Amino acid sequence: MTRNPTIDILRALCIIFVVLGHCGFPWTTMLYSFHVPLFFVISGMTEKPFHVNDDISVKSYLLKKAKRLYVPFVIFSILELLLHNTLIDLHIYASEATAPNAFNNLFLVSRYSYIEMGQRFLKAFIFAGGSQLGGTLWFFKVLFFCALIFKLECVLYKKSSKRLLILSLTNLVLYAVGWGLTKQGVAFPLGLETVLLVLIFYNFGFCIHNYHTRIEQTISTHKFTFSVIALGLLFLLYRYQEVNIGNNVITNPFLLLITATLGFVFCYALSDILAKTKIKNIMSFVGTNTVCVVLLHFLAFKLVNYFLILYKGYDLLYLAAFPVLEEGLWPVYALVGITVPLLANFGYEKIRSKRIFTR
Repeated sequence: MTRNPTIDILRALCIIFVVLGHCGFPWTTMLYSFHVPLFFVISGMTEKPFHVNDDISVKSYLLKKAKRLYVPFVIFSILELLLHNTLIDLHIYASEATAPNAFNNLFLVSRYSYIEMGQRFLKAFIFAGGSQLGGTLWFFKVLFFCALIFKLECVLYKKSSKRLLILSLTNLVLYAVGWGLTKQGVAFPLGLETVLLVLIFYNFGFCIHNYHTRIEQTISTHKFTFSVIALGLLFLLYRYQEVNIGNNVITNPFLLLITATLGFVFCYALSDILAKTKIKNIMSFVGTNTVCVVLLHFLAFKLVNYFLILYKGYDLLYLAAFPVLEEGLWPVYALVGITVPLLANFGYEKIRSKRIFTR
């Protein structure tokens, strides 16, 4: 099956926005008004249409999603857990013992005992726990359950002639319920209240790709006009809300639906433009390797922190600054946060392919 370069570039833009949002980008609030919903829209766009999806059993679907989302979550969580105390010794993390004079963007952690390590080890297998370097792991968990629930909804409404409409209405209601729960501070195990919030965006992507290709064609035909209008409206509207889906913060759920839609239109139009330029292959490469960037960009930021420490003569404890030491250097952090994980992944794949070839 031929990959759609526009979707790959759309995914690349999304991960770039995620990295920018974590390193002091001046318009981070604007990015937060659409970039996380956009990730779920893209995931919905890659879902198979009903006539194909219906032939895939829930078990097969679950195993496929587990391989893509659950396995990376568990592996990264365990690796970070095993290295936790060493990361403190290396000043990548800071504890009260290593950093008695804490500064604003320094978050202190404690050393783990063997009992705590054992507890956290078990938590990793049930999509629980968290860490600084694993600050984006919540996304894997939420996307996994979002996809699973959407699949179950498709099975539940399989015999309905209005299945798409019922799906959309159901997830719109769940969005309202999820917002109400988070507004009241209600939290479910495994972050299921967040899953309720994002199902509508997953549903939105499914609708666009599988049933409303005219929307994609219309955006492509008028891409310059749509990109300018959508971006202009985003700059006008984003300041009227606060959005941080990872922390269940949505001050205006109705406005979020609008800014998420505008963000999709802007990014899809921009992706279509970039798909016809010389950087198409580079962007497509980024878009097909987003997992490594999601998992490793916080660690990559430490490289910039380290060279800043050498250049300015700071104490080594400043290495633990999180997520970045100096937000004014966001272009450098963003570049390193994207390229270093991609290079690490490229090297890993090269080594892995050689091992497979020599067997």
